[in-house]
Amino acid sequence: MYLRPCNLRRLSHFVVGKHEGARIGELGNLNLLGRDLMLEQLENVGGLSDAKSANLKDKTNLKSLWLEWWWHRSEETNDEEVVEGLEPNSGLQELTIYLYMGRVLSPSWLVKLVNLTSIQFSYLEKCEQLPPLGKLPSLKRIELRFMYSLKYFHDDDNVTSKDEILFPNLQELKIHFCSNLVSLPNNFSKLQSLKIERCDKLGSLPNEIQSFKDLNQITIESCEILSRRCEKGIGEDWPKISHIPHLKIEPPR
Repeated sequence: MYLRPCNLRRLSHFVVGKHEGARIGELGNLNLLGRDLMLEQLENVGGLSDAKSANLKDKTNLKSLWLEWWWHRSEETNDEEVVEGLEPNSGLQELTIYLYMGRVLSPSWLVKLVNLTSIQFSYLEKCEQLPPLGKLPSLKRIELRFMYSLKYFHDDDNVTSKDEILFPNLQELKIHFCSNLVSLPNNFSKLQSLKIERCDKLGSLPNEIQSFKDLNQITIESCEILSRRCEKGIGEDWPKISHIPHLKIEPPR
């Protein structure tokens, strides 16, 4: 596939291959790419240096980045290196990572994304801990889906000092099918909407949730422990959330 200059601004979807014309390095000099870029089959990227050859950090028009691996893989090869090498520019606003199979997801560049407003991580089935997200100043939305090995948010995302403000602009948090997640951070001061589905080991809501002044909607669906703890009138966590205007609590299936 030859990428003609006239097509640069229109290119929004690139399937990475191992043959000439489809390697990740083909993107290296295409700094006129537009707002959105979806990269698929990243298992075909050779490693850190190969990923860096895409030169994403110099693509200043890029605002939305989707990173995706092939569905039918039994194990990861170099996913952590590939993510590290695909550093975008600091103006990125939306980041989606799909079918990543590394145990750790913590690219050094993530904390530099001061303009990032939305994160979605889906089918990161082996990832045990999230990268530090709490200090991203513009982050408004987090969605976590099918992260079966996830146990914790990052250690740095729990407030240890009254002077420390984490998730300063987070408004929406959705967590679906994270069956090993055991706890949530304790400070989402601007949170407006919380949805938790099929998180069977999540034992309770943080006590601080009572002080989230902007929180007006909570949905808890089919969570083995949490659905019972939030049951109207009798659940142990009911007093924490009884003042929320829009509540939907569904029992485990």
